[in-house]
Amino acid sequence: MKQRALILLLALIALTVAMVFPASADEASCTTDSDDGSGLPECGTSADNACYEGGVMEGKCVGDWEWKAGWHLARFLSGMLTREQVPQDFQIVLPPPAEPGSEPLRLCINESDDDITVRACISSDQTGWLTATDGKKTINISILFVTGDSFDACPTTYNQLPVVDALPTGMVVMSLVRAQFFTQEELDALRLQSAMCFYADPADIRSRLNTDAAVQFANSL
Repeated sequence: MKQRALILLLALIALTVAMVFPASADEASCTTDSDDGSGLPECGTSADNACYEGGVMEGKCVGDWEWKAGWHLARFLSGMLTREQVPQDFQIVLPPPAEPGSEPLRLCINESDDDITVRACISSDQTGWLTATDGKKTINISILFVTGDSFDACPTTYNQLPVVDALPTGMVVMSLVRAQFFTQEELDALRLQSAMCFYADPADIRSRLNTDAAVQFANSL
């Protein structure tokens, strides 16, 4: 089906745009100006590190390990990191997982032909991921859904990766429904925020996929 191919190409195009026009990203993990639109936590606050005043680890941080754990915990609590993205060394400071039956809803795609494979998942916890490969080269991308209507709404970094592109969530949802990947009801249940932000390692996205194979795959459906 052509519409299904369109979705695959949409994912590849989003990454291709990032390869050609990578966003300038500040490597900082916090900001000194909470109104700068970066989406980063303000430096020296509990949103930046749970060890700071008002954080859940205040008064408990006496060494380097605690401060690193506090950094990860603050971003987990704010939704910038998922449980899986927090290093195992610091998992002990995270709140216990939700009881069975209350886990986030998740929808996934796995589409491929002989040349291109695209896998992706999006979740009600406002995160997701996408992997596209031609068997030789692979692009991995993290996804974060945020409130906003443009690229500027995306936090500069997520999961310690820079933002490289963004799409309106509504456009993606509409395409997924039209391509019959999911129903509108299934996607509505995720309650996704309005902007879909892509994050990737610039070193990885400079290595392009075989886009000719992607086009051939589209023409075959």
